[in-house]
Amino acid sequence: MKHMMLFLAMMLLLPVAMIGAGDEDSLPSDADAVIDSGVNFDIPEEATKWREGREKESCTCRTEQAAYDTWCDERPMYYLIKVQNWGDDTAHDVVVIDDLDPRVDYIPDTTEMATQFDEKGDGTDWTSLPDGANGEIPLAGEGYKVADMMTPCDIGTLTCADTRLLRFKVMPKKLPLNEIIPNQSTIKEATGEYLTNGGPLKLKGTWNSSDCQEHATCPEPPKSECGGGGESDVDTMPDVDESVVDKAETEADFIMPKDDGCGCSVVW
Repeated sequence: MKHMMLFLAMMLLLPVAMIGAGDEDSLPSDADAVIDSGVNFDIPEEATKWREGREKESCTCRTEQAAYDTWCDERPMYYLIKVQNWGDDTAHDVVVIDDLDPRVDYIPDTTEMATQFDEKGDGTDWTSLPDGANGEIPLAGEGYKVADMMTPCDIGTLTCADTRLLRFKVMPKKLPLNEIIPNQSTIKEATGEYLTNGGPLKLKGTWNSSDCQEHATCPEPPKSECGGGGESDVDTMPDVDESVVDKAETEADFIMPKDDGCGCSVVW
């Protein structure tokens, strides 16, 4: 009888235990409760269209059919770095550091930064950053301070009122065509630091000539496709005195053809 009563008691308590277990599982664990607090330079995946990485990507002369991590032999390429604060606190003294891999050479006077952007996200106020004393990249060593402070982005609308975009140009050294070129930047501020993309951006060489555009077509990646700018549609020809032009055209009208034996008229 005692055994029977104990069995019945256990059966009555079992649903309660199961309900309690279910309730416990439905509660957030410590991991579930983690919220990005403080400063956070990790850009959410849904907040960017970059395909290689959320904070760093490359611009090379690869074709549209080639993999996005392809570098092209005997052609310079750009690295592009995006800095945004997706935490809930203001970042102070923001510095970007990039010590280049020895497989590439920095091309002097090519580091630029933008702080204003158009509707496509392209920079509209690209400004050159000064190289080091010996022509080294400004981001080397202690890095370059890109902002005194950066306010948090809006996670609800996935927009950022405070962004920095940096780019610089490098030239791969003479390497085997299957060589991997890694690169990673450090974004740091007063309270900590962050490594871009959560790991190095690894560009791969290619044996397939169709992976890279012809040299004549793409001697180097255009800036317009790597953060914007770099090309001007403004007529930069100097002003010309119209009276001088009219005079030149009038004189040309009276130049007599010269017979050079070819049956054509030549103006000297």
